[in-house]
Amino acid sequence: MPLHQGQDVRAAWIIAAYIEHYHEEGNHQSLDNQLVVPRAANENAAGPVQCRERLGGMLKLYCRDAA
Repeated sequence: MPLHQGQDVRAAWIIAAYIEHYHEEGNHQSLDNQLVVPRAANENAAGPVQCRERLGGMLKLYCRDAA
């Protein structure tokens, strides 16, 4: 079933959001639960836990901001 132009744009946005989450926020068992693209370690993080949602809350990342 072919997609209409508006559906193409939405599908591309959904795929891009998932790929960004997969590479930058999701731990991978094949990499010993490490990230594909590692973030800088924030060892001084003592603030409240923040939740970042993608795709209407289907994908979530919990992290602390620096104090």
